[in-house]
Amino acid sequence: LAKLIRVLRGSKILQRWKNAIALPFATQKMIKFVVVLLFASHWLACLWGFTGLTFGTNLCDDQGQPTGEAVGINDVSWVTTLYLGSKTSPDSPCSHFAVYAASLHWAVMTLTSIGYGDIVPVRLEEYLVGILCMLAGGVLWAYVIGSLCSIVSNGSIVQRNFEAHTDSLNLAMSEAHVPDKDRCKYR
Repeated sequence: LAKLIRVLRGSKILQRWKNAIALPFATQKMIKFVVVLLFASHWLACLWGFTGLTFGTNLCDDQGQPTGEAVGINDVSWVTTLYLGSKTSPDSPCSHFAVYAASLHWAVMTLTSIGYGDIVPVRLEEYLVGILCMLAGGVLWAYVIGSLCSIVSNGSIVQRNFEAHTDSLNLAMSEAHVPDKDRCKYR
């Protein structure tokens, strides 16, 4: 309950900032979409990294160094496949930042529907989490792209008014049977 009150208070503070800064609504919406995409990418990356680290074997010893042991077929995950497979990189599966960076890479590629395919699920649990992330990411990405297209298409009020008046003028001239050569003068 206390956290809910804090969230509500945070939204009031955010509204106060929006009123104080006086940015155009289109800019506010674009900033909001960027922030939402950053948060969604982070949460998808955390979920993907957690899945790979939880269901695969631990590749690190107590000191945070790679063990170098072989991984059994029941202990594989995307993390073990990435770091013990054909990857030739100095990155270590024991580095939380390296695993997070790989997870964030996967999340952004999944969210934006690019999907390079360099990090792939290898267990049923990873496939299920991947499907969930793709569905959520697809819906979010479609919403963001649709909203950005709406912002761009509704760009300038002056331009919209000009186009509406020109359309009205063209309709009026058509109904009044104004000759084509004269219509150009009035436009």
